Amino acid sequence: MITGKSGGLFHLAIELLRLFSPMKSDMKKNELIDDLCQALTFLFQIRDDYCNLISEEYAQNKSCCEDITEGKFSFPVIHALNSHPHDSRLSDILKQHTDNIDLKREAVHLLHEFGSIEYTRNTCLKLVNKCSELVGKLEGNLYLGMIINQLAVIFQVPSEHKVE
Repeated sequence: MITGKSGGLFHLAIELLRLFSPMKSDMKKNELIDDLCQALTFLFQIRDDYCNLISEEYAQNKSCCEDITEGKFSFPVIHALNSHPHDSRLSDILKQHTDNIDLKREAVHLLHEFGSIEYTRNTCLKLVNKCSELVGKLEGNLYLGMIINQLAVIFQVPSEHKVE
């Protein structure tokens, strides 16, 4: 789902760059670029899911915990539901499509309790490392490296002090 949602735009941009590039890259480099594109796709989407739940800055730009209001099965929610299939509290909140801030806080509390916020954070950090590694294999790119590092800043702040 992530690849079709966010990934489509990344892949379109890459293909357009390839099509109009005066320089043609070899097969190995193309594979690395595709791997980087996929890793960035996953990083952007999962990071967005994470930020939607814990970022105070994000809450100011979008409504707080908008994914919970919309009943979305985001990355942390899927982890929580899979790791605690017999606990219906989170799914009950999601079904309500609520704007109630107390219910949203309860949902975020459950995601913390189930380890889903930390799991999501760790997954994103692994993706950041993978992206950085792939950029290095592609002869480095200072600006892309800086963008990846900036995307990782949110993960340096302990998530237990956010929105909950």
